[in-house]
Amino acid sequence: MKIEVSIIIPIYNARKTLSKCLDSIMEQTYKDFEIVLVDDGSTDGSNLICDDYAHRFNNIIAYHQSNSGVSNARNSGITYAKGRYLTFVDADDYVGSDFLSILMQKTNADFVYANSYFVGKNHPCIAEKEYKAEIFDKHSFEKHFCKIPLAKLSPWNKLYRRSILTYHHIHFNEKLHYGEDTLFVLEFLNHCNSISLCGLAPYFYNDTPGKYKKLSHDYLQYWLRECITAYQNIISKWQSSYSKTNTLNAVISFQRNNYYWILKSLMENKALSISEKKEFIREIRSSLIPKQNAKLISKREKLTEFCLSLPWAILTYYSFKFVSLIKDSHAYMFNRQRRCY
Repeated sequence: MKIEVSIIIPIYNARKTLSKCLDSIMEQTYKDFEIVLVDDGSTDGSNLICDDYAHRFNNIIAYHQSNSGVSNARNSGITYAKGRYLTFVDADDYVGSDFLSILMQKTNADFVYANSYFVGKNHPCIAEKEYKAEIFDKHSFEKHFCKIPLAKLSPWNKLYRRSILTYHHIHFNEKLHYGEDTLFVLEFLNHCNSISLCGLAPYFYNDTPGKYKKLSHDYLQYWLRECITAYQNIISKWQSSYSKTNTLNAVISFQRNNYYWILKSLMENKALSISEKKEFIREIRSSLIPKQNAKLISKREKLTEFCLSLPWAILTYYSFKFVSLIKDSHAYMFNRQRRCY
């Protein structure tokens, strides 16, 4: 019997959140799915939780491997999956009961993109601005593709046609420790002939502070070049008439948005000294593509551009930190009495 959706969950020491994640998936109104658990060498008992759920439910399969990293675990999941479509869920996130039914409304598309909810200490629940559209030709591409936030392309809350992944050997780059998920999605998009933006789906991302990783200047430069190449390949595939100016605007916007999230994570990291943070800010500034005449639209882009344009790294640090605190406080006050879903 054919399976419509394979849900891949990479797991490493997620004992505190894994049961909530799995229980939320098992409450789906859409029933034609399997769950592929890939335990990446957990040492906190997560492996036992995996085996327990696999024993209790016929549509849950648990695999165990030595610790090899999240990209390797996701790639293993792709290998084991049997569904017509794949989706990824992180072990510390959870979903609403109609999560799959919303995604599966657009099963004529190669790729389905949904907007998400973010749950964290500073903001009990924030919903992304939703956008609905279908991309199937050059005209619809030029009109709607810009609505996909390329700066935050995570693998979760999306549907991927599995035959495209397997035919083109698309996988997560296991040598990268930052941005590999963005490159994975961009590579997949380069092989899609139809894209659906389906609006909000109840995927609740655990927006935990301090997920910063040490990134060198060379790493940032390499990753950015790879992203720009992938982005330009997508534009070429759709034979888009984007001018060089529009493409440059998109790439600069892409970089500023990504550096916003890197800076935000850096500010929240308590393990690093201010001196270490200042040094990393210098690395970021040295890798900036000059703004030139590019038009920055979002507040995040403008904030990042302003802070990184300040003459000293210490000014960038304190100005970004100050504005972020105000922004988070405002988000908390606005959302504190708002239900997630």
